[in-house]
Parts: sequence; C-alpha cells; structure tokens
Amino acid sequence: MSSGEIHIVATFYPKPGKADELIAIGKECAEKVHATEPDTLIYYALKVQDKDEVIFVEKYKNQATVDAHLKTEHFQQLAAKVPDLTTKPFDIKIGSFLFGYEGRSKM
Repeated sequence: MSSGEIHIVATFYPKPGKADELIAIGKECAEKVHATEPDTLIYYALKVQDKDEVIFVEKYKNQATVDAHLKTEHFQQLAAKVPDLTTKPFDIKIGSFLFGYEGRSKM
C-alpha cells in the first residue's frame, strides 16, 4: 500500500490579526517550493472556516525529499517567523496514503 511517499498535515494557530501575515509568508514559501523542489509533489494551505487555523498540506516523494525541504533557505525563513505569528506550536501529523484520488488540482 505504501509507495514511500510522505504526507504531512500541519496546523498553525495564528495570533489575533496575524493570519494574513502567516498566509503571506506561507504563500511565498510555497512559490519557492514549487519552483525549486520537484520532488515535493503537493504543497498548499487552507484557512479553516470560522477558526483561527491555517493548515498546510504537503506530499513528498520520500523521506529524503522531506529532509531536503527542511534544510532549504525558504523553509528556514518560514520556520523562523512562525513563532512570532502563532499562539502555540504547530500541530503536525505525518502519514501514508490510504484511499481516494488526486487530480483536478490548481496552483
């Protein structure tokens, strides 16, 4: 069932008035990921309706791709800014694909 792909869902909790700034730096990071990390297969964010939460959804080809992503300058810049913009540490979940489909995506 597992193809070696790594799926990550990270939930961020912005401070009051800081969601837009968190979203902006996330978008900047996503653009750099798209341009420079071909083995990062999915990387997007969602704003949770009626809650102060931003969820990042990521999919990597394998663990080596995750490790490389964590070392990039754009990820390091994002990680350095997040604590000042959030009320608590982000919640991260890592898993493997079970069922469903991917497609009809947009960038």
